Amino acid sequence: NNWRSGETIVNFNNGFFPKAATRMDQLDPDANFKLSDIYGDVCQKISPKHEGLGYVSVKLSNEGDAEDNALQEMMSQMLDMHAAGLPYEKMAILCRTKTDIARTVDYFETNAPTELQIVSDEAFLLKSSTTIRLIIDALRILLTPEYKNPVPYRSFIRLYKESLEAGTLSPSEMFLLPTDQLLPRPLTEEKETLAAMPLYELIETLYRKLQLNRIPHEEAYWYAFLDTVRTHLQSESGSLSGFLDLWESNYQDLPIPSGKILTEYAYLQYTSQRDWNIIAYSFHSANGTSKKTKVTICGAPPAKRNHFTTVLAQCP
Repeated sequence: NNWRSGETIVNFNNGFFPKAATRMDQLDPDANFKLSDIYGDVCQKISPKHEGLGYVSVKLSNEGDAEDNALQEMMSQMLDMHAAGLPYEKMAILCRTKTDIARTVDYFETNAPTELQIVSDEAFLLKSSTTIRLIIDALRILLTPEYKNPVPYRSFIRLYKESLEAGTLSPSEMFLLPTDQLLPRPLTEEKETLAAMPLYELIETLYRKLQLNRIPHEEAYWYAFLDTVRTHLQSESGSLSGFLDLWESNYQDLPIPSGKILTEYAYLQYTSQRDWNIIAYSFHSANGTSKKTKVTICGAPPAKRNHFTTVLAQCP
């Protein structure tokens, strides 16, 4: 039984795969096993509530670059669905390897219109934010003297200068001058006062005094981080060291909401509970290693959302 897919998709599977398996067996009659033995008696049934639903589109192409064909088809469908009213944050592109992620991102950067941007899921983690990394380093500076752990001091200085004071110091000066000459005043002249503040108030004060609002495009990370701190304080103490321990073990890898298309290094079978209307699968390996067949799986038009269309951009 197939209780997830629409009737159109199940009918396609029932009609296509047994015939395709028989054809593949004919192409390689000396194979160790017969695909038709696997698919010969496959006949899925649907849930009554999915009758009349689903959408399938198959396109074959034997010209041009196979990967480019698949990516172009996928990009076109995403643009069409967005134009019909589906937000980009309800779309995701899944890739089996990081090489496929790089190939997909590169293609979209080169060929997609400005409005269509994709990024890796790594970019949506709290630890990817310059603002949050500066806050965490500042907290470590307040917690630990430099002679015990100089790493957060130098890390903060480098990132702060690069993000907010670009061009004021050479790289060698950043590492040769005493840290007291390089840190912003709040982390030197007000260090004791800051260290005595409650955790949430401290974090808000650091954000304001360090003028981290000047770092562009970081608001989503900042508000998600504040939500994380509030949640932390509901079940944990306000200990600075305790918060930093949980940051290392858990909080830094928490995701934030995004308005862009996400590319994720994942397998399709692990995505059934994710909150996406559209899942695009950029490449398919025919035998697990080679890439002879390029398959794109995208969502159906908005009227038939949550049902998939399979697009074979090129077959061997």
